[in-house]
Amino acid sequence: MKKNKISNGALIFFIFILILFFILIDLIFFRSKAVDNPGTLKRTDENDNEKNIYKILEIYLIKYGESNFDIKEIFYDSRNDSGVKICFDWLFYLIKYDDQYILVDCGFENDKYKKMFNLYKYENPITILEKNEIKSQNIEKLILTHEHFDHIGCAKNFKDSELIISKNSFYNISNKSEYLSLEQIDEQVLFSGSYSFNNIFEIEEVGGHAKGSSMLIINLPENTQIIYEYNSNNNNFQITNESTIENPSLIIFAGDECYVPENYIQNRIIGSFYSLQSLRKNTNWLNEIYKNKKGIILLSHQHGFLDNTGLIKLYELKIPIKNQTNISR
Repeated sequence: MKKNKISNGALIFFIFILILFFILIDLIFFRSKAVDNPGTLKRTDENDNEKNIYKILEIYLIKYGESNFDIKEIFYDSRNDSGVKICFDWLFYLIKYDDQYILVDCGFENDKYKKMFNLYKYENPITILEKNEIKSQNIEKLILTHEHFDHIGCAKNFKDSELIISKNSFYNISNKSEYLSLEQIDEQVLFSGSYSFNNIFEIEEVGGHAKGSSMLIINLPENTQIIYEYNSNNNNFQITNESTIENPSLIIFAGDECYVPENYIQNRIIGSFYSLQSLRKNTNWLNEIYKNKKGIILLSHQHGFLDNTGLIKLYELKIPIKNQTNISR
């Protein structure tokens, strides 16, 4: 019996010593490492702080169609060149900013227009969005650059969104069913001149291509960081040299003020317009932006991003919340 008591006591003492050993190891080794290298805890704090300093901006392009278009419609100075056609894409854009989805135009789904403009590639715009897990009820704002069918045709699918369109464009819609579908959207912003929101977004009525037609301008402040950019030999993006934008710059959704990059690169106006004077002014301004490398110009019919229909990410940017600067027109 005495021998068993000694054995049990030795076992308890051994376990006690073992526990002390592990406690000391934890104190000396692991916790000292935590002090020397704060690691995850501090990085988590930094990430939380970063959310208060930056907002993430993502830009996606949706191609839903392709056709050939008369060159005389694309270039005003080619209006005597009958029968010549060039490749013409049908596009709109999705913006994600601070977990908010914004559509810039929305495409169309009318069979009559598909036949009229001979689209040999076509996919329903709503189907493309849904394939990429973007539901119509997730779109917070729907910005329409002007009232033409390929920019407003699918608007009826976004009745829960806030509609933003110039007053002149809204009341210039000729198709009664399209007008009524827009009229049914509860939240409407019908602006004259310009309209701004979220500090960096400005929609400016320019009225060149169509009555009340507009451009969406995103003002990028200094120290905006480019996290991702789409790499294509066919694009004419200008903010591509540095990972951080040193000077205030712009992203311009030009609608149909230009059809293809050659319009603003060569300062050649399009052949379809409401006001020739305004169109010349708008094209000249975009040409200056291009030449001085002050921004990215995104068009609604530029060919070359995608061979087939679908959605691609063009940019992801970190936008500083403070010191946001407006340098639009």
